[in-house]
Amino acid sequence: MITDFGSDIPFGRIPQKLQEHHGISVPVSSAQAITQYHAQQASTAEQNRLNLEIPSEDGVACLIVEIDGSMIPTVTTDSSPDEAHPTDRRKTRKLGWQEARLGFSRLPEEPRPIFAATFGTTDDAGAQLLGSAVRAGLGEKTYVHGVGDGARWIASQMEQHFGRPGRYLIDFYHLCEYLAAASSVCAPDHTAAWLSP
Repeated sequence: MITDFGSDIPFGRIPQKLQEHHGISVPVSSAQAITQYHAQQASTAEQNRLNLEIPSEDGVACLIVEIDGSMIPTVTTDSSPDEAHPTDRRKTRKLGWQEARLGFSRLPEEPRPIFAATFGTTDDAGAQLLGSAVRAGLGEKTYVHGVGDGARWIASQMEQHFGRPGRYLIDFYHLCEYLAAASSVCAPDHTAAWLSP
C-alpha cells in the first residue's frame, strides 16, 4: 500500500492517505524509505532482466534507435543520524543536477517507441538501448538506423552494440548547429550565404 501511494503522491501525503483509507499510522520518513527501497529493488530487477543478447532469429527488417543525455534537476536531503531527534530535512535540502541518459527503439512505422533510461554510465545507457532494441524486435539481420547529436560516447555505444548492418547519423538540428559554428571559420565574411541551400 505504501509503495502504491508513494508512486502516485508526494511522500508527505502518504501518512494521511494511509490513515484515511486503512487506519494505519506511518511516519513520513518510513513511507519514503519503504517506497525508495522498493523502487530500487524494481530498478535492480529490471536491470537483471535486461536481455542483452541479440536473438539468433532474423528479427525485424529495420529499427530506428536514438540515445542522448539530459540534465535533470535533483533535490537531496540529509537524513537524521538520530531517530529520537529527527532533523527538519527541508533545512538540509540541496539542489543539483544529474545526467539521465534516455533512449528509444522503434520500428519505422511504429509511433510508440520502447524507451530506455538510466542515471548510470554511458555503458549502462548502451546496454539499456540494446535491451530496448531487443524488445522492439532486433535480430541478426536487422538494419539499425541510429540518430543522435554526434557525441563520441553515443557513436561508440552504437558501434559496440549494433555495428553492422546499420548506420549512425547526426540529426538535422545538430548538424545545422555544427555547420553554423563552422561557418565563422570556413566563410567568415559570408556566414549566412555559406549555410544557405
